[in-house]
Amino acid sequence: MVDGHGFGGINPPLLHSSAKLLAGRPIRYPFGCDETFDDAAIIGQPAKANTDGGHLCHTEPSRLKT
Repeated sequence: MVDGHGFGGINPPLLHSSAKLLAGRPIRYPFGCDETFDDAAIIGQPAKANTDGGHLCHTEPSRLKT
């Protein structure tokens, strides 16, 4: 797990026991993932740029490179 918008968005005691929380700065894409990872998901991100009523609107790159 990575809290991409600073500390406080993830409550570590509530994480599944097998989850790993990556903390500290800088944390850059792809968040320490390498060829040993089978899959990844980004959830809870802000609305895309220019979305009416979106909080903290911005858009992430569509391609992640290692």
